[in-house]
Amino acid sequence: MQRFASRLRRAIGGALFPLLLVVVLPACQDPVAPVAGEHQVLIKPVNVQGQYPGVATRVRVNGQAVPYAGLEGHSYAVNLRPGTYPLVVESPGYDTHTATLRVREEDPERFDHFATLTGPVAVNGRIVNSQTGTGLEGALIRFYRQLGEGNYDGNDFQMEVTTDVNGNFHLDDTPSGFFTVLVQKEGFVQALLRDVELTSGVLALDPVALVPPPPAGTFRVVLTWGEGPADLDAHLTGPDGAGGRYHVFWANPSVPGATLDLDDTSSFGPETITFDVTTDGLYRFSVHNWTNQGGGGAWDMWATSAYVELYGSTGRIGGWNASQMPEPHMDEGGNTWRVFELTVNGGAIAVNAGAGYGIGWFTAAGAGDMTVFLHGGGGGPATKAVN
Repeated sequence: MQRFASRLRRAIGGALFPLLLVVVLPACQDPVAPVAGEHQVLIKPVNVQGQYPGVATRVRVNGQAVPYAGLEGHSYAVNLRPGTYPLVVESPGYDTHTATLRVREEDPERFDHFATLTGPVAVNGRIVNSQTGTGLEGALIRFYRQLGEGNYDGNDFQMEVTTDVNGNFHLDDTPSGFFTVLVQKEGFVQALLRDVELTSGVLALDPVALVPPPPAGTFRVVLTWGEGPADLDAHLTGPDGAGGRYHVFWANPSVPGATLDLDDTSSFGPETITFDVTTDGLYRFSVHNWTNQGGGGAWDMWATSAYVELYGSTGRIGGWNASQMPEPHMDEGGNTWRVFELTVNGGAIAVNAGAGYGIGWFTAAGAGDMTVFLHGGGGGPATKAVN
């Protein structure tokens, strides 16, 4: 199954991370005025949603390249006498469009010809609420073709669709290639997913969780993953204000100041924890593989690209992808991903995520392991050497 959360995925949302927009336009060539008996045809390539398929589009009429003119939108201008001409339009990711272009004596001196391009992909997906796991109606999803290294033109999306009452969406005839996907809904932090690859056929994308900002003074952690393993569990530990530490997870879902808002046991997530930081001390977030608590549990999380995001009241603070961690050995890699530690001292807050994508892999004896989750102990298992 094609995953939204690919190993190269990056998600950016909220005011702390502005969008990077790169606009690249093709060179325009002024069209030659038609002479007597000729008609100027403005060939306008569009996809099934009426959008320009991209700057690398090439148009040929009667075997000859037609220059990009940019007149009245994205158009390619050619002067032709009445007759029929073979038309070929090519654009990366789309099927080659072939047609017969007909020019009649009674046609206007200048007229438009729309060439509709179709793609080899049909896409299904779902947008859910991070707090309830239910589908979000009316979320807007836009697909932008990437222009290398995750850059994209924010003014020129290829496809857009709105979710139905159950949070589902479907697109037909979409192009293949790599896309940046923007998901928005009022009252939620936008999600921006880079390096989403569309290949061919019918693709079911992993659900995307949109997150409402937590109240001022609180944080929200959201865990998502792929189809397998079925059950990953979010674990948050922190100071209880009485000299001890609390542990919030599926068996202890609520303590003063922290709540497991949503527990998922059937793939994808989300699992969500909201907590305040009114007490100074260390707050630690970990992911435990409940489905596979043996030696390969960490490898399962690495392979499925388990993903954790941290949100504050002003938006997204950071995101960590398990697949960016050192690859654990399949048979001795542990079962727990320690993602980040948040230290609060007199109102100052610092986040530690190790080398950038998590602190490390650990082995917990079970969901209630005091050493690993509460006190930060437990030996880190071996990982594969980096070549």
